[in-house]
Amino acid sequence: MGGIAIEYKIKSVAVMPSTKRKAGEETHQIIEWLREHSAKVMVPSGRADLIAREDLSTPVSEIKNTAQLMLSLGGDGTLLHACKITAGTDIPLLGVNLGQLGFLTEVSVGEWESALGRTLAGDFTIENRMMLDCHVIRDGLPVFSGSALNDVVIHHGGDLRLLKLSLNISGNSTGSYSADGVIISTPTGSTAYSMSAGGPIINPSVECIIITAICPHTLYTRPLVIAPGEVVQVKERSGRNSLVCLDGHTIFTLLPGDIIEVARSEHSARFVHLGKKFYRTIREKLKWFE
Repeated sequence: MGGIAIEYKIKSVAVMPSTKRKAGEETHQIIEWLREHSAKVMVPSGRADLIAREDLSTPVSEIKNTAQLMLSLGGDGTLLHACKITAGTDIPLLGVNLGQLGFLTEVSVGEWESALGRTLAGDFTIENRMMLDCHVIRDGLPVFSGSALNDVVIHHGGDLRLLKLSLNISGNSTGSYSADGVIISTPTGSTAYSMSAGGPIINPSVECIIITAICPHTLYTRPLVIAPGEVVQVKERSGRNSLVCLDGHTIFTLLPGDIIEVARSEHSARFVHLGKKFYRTIREKLKWFE
């Protein structure tokens, strides 16, 4: 490096490791690289034992107060877990893809050293991603609340019978249909479950909410793209129990008559952006080659 010392701006990094053992070797290499470059490394309590680094275990409350960067080492699922910590803070989030598809992760496994060098030096921009808030209303009272970066999914769980769902958008009855469920997603989540269910791919810089039915029993049911300020209400009308799931992790059991209300969150996720183009990611991940 020509003997030139680099003064890194970021000196405190929280690391969210993958739960998969196969990611362990790369994770240890990255942690040691960070420490060699004078960064304090913290691993959220409950995750440090996954990589046998209990010495780095740090309470989430301390991470929220002191971390200057959240580094997700895994796939999209790992990054979603990391986002639950950084949401509502100013901590930027960078994902290194040690998993499979990795739509959300900015950096591939072979690029991590140069990407981290740039990031610690402050050579990046911030990309704000909208999130969703979900509330379950039962007998007029809220019984569950949560936030999602990707999506809120209402589905039948293990019962294969169809749900009868009514949809209301900003006080306007939009209709009802029979389906396995419905996905309410952000543009970030448009490349996740919504895409698999036939929903559109949306550039994350576009602010909107996507509503996609899961295996609808009618040919005329189509995805909806609505304004980011709209409020979506879903009610299951056939009197059956169902589930609401946020980002594939947080699950709440619904009772007949519950109303699921979804709207844009006041919080957003702050992603580190190193210049990688969304359309390049789409082309690579979906293998749209000439």
